[in-house]
Amino acid sequence: MGMNRRVYRDLREAEMEENQAEIIASHIPDWSQFATKQDIAELKSGLMRWQWVQLGAVVALLTALRFIPFAA
Repeated sequence: MGMNRRVYRDLREAEMEENQAEIIASHIPDWSQFATKQDIAELKSGLMRWQWVQLGAVVALLTALRFIPFAA
């Protein structure tokens, strides 16, 4: 996953030894890389819009197929 650079920098500024700061920072996740509830809500609303578009396309296709004459 990588080292949390902000934590590493803060530990080094507090005069912690470089090796210790690196080990500690590598075990603390960088929370800025994770999705928030707001991110998930925006994604959910985007997916809902696409589902409505797909539903409209299916209805339009079925309607168009109804009026195309097929050989009996």
